[in-house]
Amino acid sequence: MELPEKLKPKSVAELENWFLDALAAEPLPAEDLLNALEQWDPSADGARRRELAAWLEEALIERGDKFGLLRLLSLRSAWEDGGPEFRERCLQSLRRVFKERAEAVLLANAGFDSPAPARECLRRLSLLARLREGVLCRDKTWGFGIVRRVDDFYARVTIDFARKPNHALALTYAAEALELIGEDHLLARAYREPQALEALRREQPGEVVRLALRSYGPLNAAQIKEALVGVVLPEAEWKGFWDAARKELKADPLVEVPANRNAPLRLLEQAKSYDAAWFGRLGEEKDPERIAALAQEAERSGSAEALPQTWREIVGERLAFAIRGVQTANPALTVRLALLARRLGFREALPATRGAVVKVPEVLNDLLSGERLAQATAAMSAREIEKFLAALADFDRARLTERLLQLLPRLSLNALAEALRWLTAERREAEAAAVLNGLLGPRGASPVVLAWLCRNLDSFLAWGVGRLGDLLAQAMDAVAAPAGGEQLKAQKQLRELFQDRDWLEVALDSLDHGQREALVARLCGLNGWPEGDKRSALAAMIRVCPELSRVVAGRTEEEERPPARFTSWRSYRERQEQLRRLVEVTIPENSREIGVARSYGDLRENFEYQAAKDRQRLLLRRKRELEEDLAAVRGSDFQGLPCERAGMGTCVAFERPDGRVERVCILGEWDRDEPLNIIASRSKLALALAGHAAGESVLLPGAAGDELCRVLEVTGLTEEVRAWLNAPPPPAPAGAP
Repeated sequence: MELPEKLKPKSVAELENWFLDALAAEPLPAEDLLNALEQWDPSADGARRRELAAWLEEALIERGDKFGLLRLLSLRSAWEDGGPEFRERCLQSLRRVFKERAEAVLLANAGFDSPAPARECLRRLSLLARLREGVLCRDKTWGFGIVRRVDDFYARVTIDFARKPNHALALTYAAEALELIGEDHLLARAYREPQALEALRREQPGEVVRLALRSYGPLNAAQIKEALVGVVLPEAEWKGFWDAARKELKADPLVEVPANRNAPLRLLEQAKSYDAAWFGRLGEEKDPERIAALAQEAERSGSAEALPQTWREIVGERLAFAIRGVQTANPALTVRLALLARRLGFREALPATRGAVVKVPEVLNDLLSGERLAQATAAMSAREIEKFLAALADFDRARLTERLLQLLPRLSLNALAEALRWLTAERREAEAAAVLNGLLGPRGASPVVLAWLCRNLDSFLAWGVGRLGDLLAQAMDAVAAPAGGEQLKAQKQLRELFQDRDWLEVALDSLDHGQREALVARLCGLNGWPEGDKRSALAAMIRVCPELSRVVAGRTEEEERPPARFTSWRSYRERQEQLRRLVEVTIPENSREIGVARSYGDLRENFEYQAAKDRQRLLLRRKRELEEDLAAVRGSDFQGLPCERAGMGTCVAFERPDGRVERVCILGEWDRDEPLNIIASRSKLALALAGHAAGESVLLPGAAGDELCRVLEVTGLTEEVRAWLNAPPPPAPAGAP
């Protein structure tokens, strides 16, 4: 909103005199008065502005101007403390104009009796006051809709949503969730003029994107796709549409199209020019990410190549400021800034008016030391890593190559692929193969390394990295191990490969029959694989080699007689108590909650009822789980069990490779106590120890993967463990079901 032209040149004193005269005018120029208050400079006299606002508030109330009063109170909420006292003052003023019964219902559903800020309550009331038959709206859940009627008696509004016609919403929910839209909104155009919008999409795809930006504000590519697909065009036509629209928008000086696909596109009021004002804003920028984006913007525009010296110094000084701020904490951004500085011609030192001088070669040298290179590439895309390596090679090719060889075991998926592509181009594949072989031999390869090797079997075989059977076995084991981050992504890739028939044909064709059978048997025995993925992988392997079905059939016959499951009587009684408390206390409490929630009425919009029903489903599922567990597992006191070899009812001492001696006591599958080193019989460590006697070597899980350990002794249970077994179960914690 702007002041009328006649008011723009007035001083604060003249503006105040005009304001007082206008308050007495008929009709009241409410719009101009509100604009004047909105643009009043509070540093001139904030107290006077509040006084004038109070006079205008009285004038609006006298005239019954509801929307003028709502706008004024919204303005005041930005100046005042928006706490409970101001919210109550707003409510008292609004009651003087929202006097009719229907209007009072709107006021009661705007949230003034809730902890919501006053500004939010005013927004809700403004929305409710505008609800009329035929008004267009949007809801995040139901999409586009048209208001059909407002029922002030039952305090609800009925809307014809595109996804759910004739849907009733409580006014309270509508005030929070609805967004009113105008006739020029994308959704309104799609509803009113579908043929015209379809023609516009085919002839001017860029204009459709501009319409989306005008409707929703700045959006990135993914958000634009979400806004348009299913409304303007089908999913199958998105790529061609977006390529054409992006090309059109990049030629429009009134649209800001960022290079980063995750950054939003924006509509500009005037074409961007790289002038003194633009470089002045850059000189004041303090956000390193924003500095990098602005400098890249100037570079892409071509303006950075022939800058006046003063402006060039601003760019260099801001780049130096940003590098100093992120050099320690953000290697990836440091890379962007340093390489950008080199492209802009700052190949040595960056100009610095404040702080230490930043020398670009020293920054790049730092990135080539320690773990900085791996950290910098971890968050980059493959294309960014390719450009990054090319730029670093221009700086120091030999050192980059050596550093990549050292970092191969610790690189991310994208970085490892690009690093090996780079080393191959540099004819250093023999050294890369030696590094990979060194990881594969002692089973030290991470899922990331294994995923690359499996996806590139031709390179694995050509380079002689190792035996294919060992690679596939390690890859299967890696999928079963717990992982996170990049390693989890690599596990997903490995699972997909073992379900890919084309890949399996190549992999299994390179193995003999015995190796193939051993591989299938290994997969059947692994517990860490998701069951659905395991079945899919076995089915794919049998489709490639049908004779492997005999191995699976043999395993199935063995598995038809599952081993008995045991736990201590202490843990068994603890589970029984959990089930008793669930059935006798928690589930009845939940039933009462559901009954109370039903009394609130309108179950479709009843949050308490839905929450209570959701909890009921969880409790009933937990009850089934406990009943199944108690039926499947038997209690035991572990008396009279053999203790020559590790298993249930034994204590085992073993020695780690570094000389540390550890002792564990293996009980049933629900038993665990850290102070007494009691572990469950189905834990990874217990399963690895099972069947081993004193003096034998065994691979046990360690902090950095499997470790070759030596079993020192296997004995019966100690007196302390026996006392633990015979003790009553601990009481259920407060709040437990």
